[in-house]
Amino acid sequence: VVQLYTHTEGASVTRPVKELRGFQRVHLAPGERVRVTFTLPVELLAYYDSAMQLAVAPATVQVMVGNSSQHLPLSGAFSLEGATRVVGLRTHYFCAVEVAPA
Repeated sequence: VVQLYTHTEGASVTRPVKELRGFQRVHLAPGERVRVTFTLPVELLAYYDSAMQLAVAPATVQVMVGNSSQHLPLSGAFSLEGATRVVGLRTHYFCAVEVAPA
């Protein structure tokens, strides 16, 4: 199972160390390779602010990928920039995942 986790640094509210954002079971034959692509909607990075509105604020987001929360050998980061934005209702709880030949 390939798992995608995020950690938000510099957020205005305390966030968990690791948040599971998506996962996909992948069956491989010996020697087979595939490409797993996660599409992370910005609303998954949102939190409820003091007015109880779902909002996204400027922050640095660490992205970690592996086969368990204890084994995440792939990582990277990106920045959310600009003003805090209210995103409305949550319509996604996990990433969309695509598996394709490598």
